[in-house]
Amino acid sequence: MKNNYYKSLVAAAIISSLSQVALADTIGPLAVDADAWTSGTVDKYTGTTFRIDSTNLGFVQFTVEGIPAGHIVDTATLTLTAKKIKGGDTLPDTFIASVPGVLLDDKVDLYSVTIGNQITSETDIIVGTPHDFDITTGISGNGTYTFMIDIADDKARNTKYHNNRADEAFRPKLTITTYKK
Repeated sequence: MKNNYYKSLVAAAIISSLSQVALADTIGPLAVDADAWTSGTVDKYTGTTFRIDSTNLGFVQFTVEGIPAGHIVDTATLTLTAKKIKGGDTLPDTFIASVPGVLLDDKVDLYSVTIGNQITSETDIIVGTPHDFDITTGISGNGTYTFMIDIADDKARNTKYHNNRADEAFRPKLTITTYKK
């Protein structure tokens, strides 16, 4: 009797797992709405990179639409590509933080925004290769989201990440998967 009970539990778990996969949805990859860095002006900067150094931070903003009713975010992946660093082919670290309530437009003063919680930190990022950052905790559903990009290691400062004006393959992208509750 106990064996049949446990077999039924395992079968129910497998069926439940398969039904979540069957009801999963992928949104994106979404193109960045706006990006900026503290030395540039929002959406008017014409270069193809933003720089991160001792006084500059990078920012990206995405509008998430199309998450079906009853679905929750399973994964959110921000893809960035480092262009250049001073002194090597890999970055020792990059971290991403949320910037709640900030829209990147001509009126925002990037030096005075309040940076939210750090979402993720990655190490050994290869220059010239797209790198995926797990920012799932920074996306709760449909809406507009802004994220700050920085580097903690002073030796890796003067880093450049590709922005929305770079070649398509190097532009920041956001990909989200959801599943029905």
